[in-house]
Amino acid sequence: MKTILILFSTVLLGVSPFKTTENSKEAFTEHLTFDAYEGGYFFFTDGDNEPRILEIDATTSINGKLLTKNDNVGLEYLVHYKTIEKSEDSSSDGIILHLEVIE
Repeated sequence: MKTILILFSTVLLGVSPFKTTENSKEAFTEHLTFDAYEGGYFFFTDGDNEPRILEIDATTSINGKLLTKNDNVGLEYLVHYKTIEKSEDSSSDGIILHLEVIE
């Protein structure tokens, strides 16, 4: 009976124990093409030409200077990143955790 009451309450309140919240950080791995580096942001596009704007921080396992000279424009990478909350002063979709060149 207690279980039914809890289940019914969560349905009425619109709370789902199986749904992730907007504030949760998810990790993704995507095949992306490097487009440019500017102003602290790394610009990539995916296979559908959708943009990914990413940045690095202390958790990133690559040397950020690897891409900052824009010498690698057009190269394809397998990019592991975690999403972050969008803020008014940031355009970033996430933080790069690791990337690997696809040859």
